[in-house]
Amino acid sequence: MKAVFPLLLFVTLAKGDDDYDDDYTYEEYDDTVGQAEEDSHMEFSSQEVNILSESQTIHVPAGTTFNLPCLVDKLPQILYQNILWERSNKAGTIISTGKRVIAGRYKNRATIKVNEQGSQLKVILAEEADAGLYRCRINTGKKDLASVTHKVNIGREAYQFNISEGEEMVLTCNASNRRPVAWHYTDGGTAREVPGEELRIPSIAQRHAGDYRCKAEAGVEKHVVVTVLFPPKVHVAEMVMNSIMGEVAELVCTVKGVPAPSVQWRRNGEEVLPDRRKSVSWKGERNTLTIVELGQQDLDNYTCTAVNSQGRAEESIQLTAPVSSASHQIVGVPLIFLLFVLLKQT
Repeated sequence: MKAVFPLLLFVTLAKGDDDYDDDYTYEEYDDTVGQAEEDSHMEFSSQEVNILSESQTIHVPAGTTFNLPCLVDKLPQILYQNILWERSNKAGTIISTGKRVIAGRYKNRATIKVNEQGSQLKVILAEEADAGLYRCRINTGKKDLASVTHKVNIGREAYQFNISEGEEMVLTCNASNRRPVAWHYTDGGTAREVPGEELRIPSIAQRHAGDYRCKAEAGVEKHVVVTVLFPPKVHVAEMVMNSIMGEVAELVCTVKGVPAPSVQWRRNGEEVLPDRRKSVSWKGERNTLTIVELGQQDLDNYTCTAVNSQGRAEESIQLTAPVSSASHQIVGVPLIFLLFVLLKQT
């Protein structure tokens, strides 16, 4: 007489379900080890399982690989075969038990890793049909199963789309199987959803730059990254800058633009070239012309000029230096002496 090992009783396979292997069978054991089975069942029923992984949502392009974690705090070896990966779909597809993949459509694409740190489901060549909820659960023989659920969105590689500011933008999405779709994007920090296969923005602005996703119920149908091109914008905080002779002068202009503009500093129409006393630096949007040991010959009008494919812009700064108190003293002493002499003669 033979008895079915009770650890596998929680797996239910429907007859004729093409999603599973037809040749799947339960392992059989002689009833001479019945007592050992009973002892084993009591042992795993008393095990405490703490799943460390938190639910997450991942977005992956079609044709790539995704990994789903089910990390456990020191999983007992006796429970390795009791880890189950399944789809939370209408069919209730069971992907695997233990390390064994039993769902037919995942047989050649999924691999399961199980150790004392828990389990990991790896699926290669992701398809649109793979989008949805995946659950890892561990049967400990108790009423409440330890589990964690992940959501997988399947899309295609992102399209890069450049458009100039002010132009009309039209994005289309041909949904597969005529599924209802909607475009999701962010407008100046506000999340928006527009139902339908076509998204039309009459006049594109800088705030419209970013990710646009055409989504159906099962996942992402199309992903577009929009870059809004606009001409340079130059700003100077001080139109006139007062510096001290012999000290360091820093002329600063803030430059914005897409694509990133090239910037030049000019003096009387001629580019200011770096030398021992002059240097140009750029940090973020801030461009700085630095002049050390400022002299009389440096005092002039300087122009910050920015150029990109969309246009050109410039702003000017007048560099000045007040007469120092020392200069006043040098000029003042001879004048006082001359007045003294004139007064004495009279």
